[in-house]
Amino acid sequence: MSSSDAVLQLSCAVLVLGLPLGVAVVAPPPRSALLPIVTGSAAAALAVPAWAVVLGLSPDPAARLLDAALLGGVAFVLGRAAAARIGGIGAGVLAALTGAVLLAPLLLVLVGIVPGVLQQALGAVDFAGVLATHVAVAVTVGVMQALAGRPPGPSGANPGSPAPARTALAVVLVAVAATGWMLGAERLVTDASGRIALNAGSCALLGAAVWLIIAVLAGRERPAGGAVLGALLGWGAVGAGAPYLSPMAVAAAVALGVSAGAAIVLRRRAGASASGRTAVAMIVAVTIGGVVTALLADGFGLAATGSIAGVIAHIGAVLAISALAAPLAAIISAVTLLVSRRPFRWAIPDSN
Repeated sequence: MSSSDAVLQLSCAVLVLGLPLGVAVVAPPPRSALLPIVTGSAAAALAVPAWAVVLGLSPDPAARLLDAALLGGVAFVLGRAAAARIGGIGAGVLAALTGAVLLAPLLLVLVGIVPGVLQQALGAVDFAGVLATHVAVAVTVGVMQALAGRPPGPSGANPGSPAPARTALAVVLVAVAATGWMLGAERLVTDASGRIALNAGSCALLGAAVWLIIAVLAGRERPAGGAVLGALLGWGAVGAGAPYLSPMAVAAAVALGVSAGAAIVLRRRAGASASGRTAVAMIVAVTIGGVVTALLADGFGLAATGSIAGVIAHIGAVLAISALAAPLAAIISAVTLLVSRRPFRWAIPDSN
């Protein structure tokens, strides 16, 4: 028997498509890679209902469709990031394997089982499954880079930067996707729905704004180039605690998480690849956002409980997911590199 609002789930599934559309606006896939990436993303999405059966989740087609839409979008972004350097086939394989083998089961145990497995085991809250959509993806990026080795030539920033209007549209689409996913992750319209929608949309927009500020302060010639990454970092910083955060707590989580992430990505270090810095930035933003949630969340934050157990639990959850994802990511990366047979270098995000 369905336990969610089908209309809400289907509507939010449409909104979640803003994620791949937003990335495509600022970084359209090469024509030769579009079909493999879309096919790989679709394969990743189709893994969601299969894993739901394996995990014994109650039948809820509308909820699984929303989960599949999100997972397909995440897989698309991952595939697009690699397409220009490992080719369309390699990018499609990467999207399909990462989504089907790693992200689908992880996302479902985080958001499809209530309370989530990590919440039951460690007491760590992850309302929107950012440990899957951000941390596990970041681990995959980092492992892939480690196996492939540092690419020759300059660090992997994109040549040029999208026009400001396209960047703004992409950021809005990411904000729409974040809103659709977090609102739909509640499964039903509740008293918290208004707060969730406000926090979800604002975290992406504020994340892009914080990125722009840091980029300007860092003296970047094309400061808007990474604004979409800033929106994604903002999503990661707030996703764990979207229903439980006040506007001030959201602002604190985004400001701290995105500032730290931007500082990592924008600082050019000898021997440090752009993809590696981006992976670390994602994990750092989620970790900082989760710590802020553990400190300031309504009802169970430090102010309410006087305990830092939530902080320890969230950091432990990030470490646990990273340790779980790394060996699977290594296998996926090895298969992808064998299939692509091309030098590896990430194409997005643009960190300038």
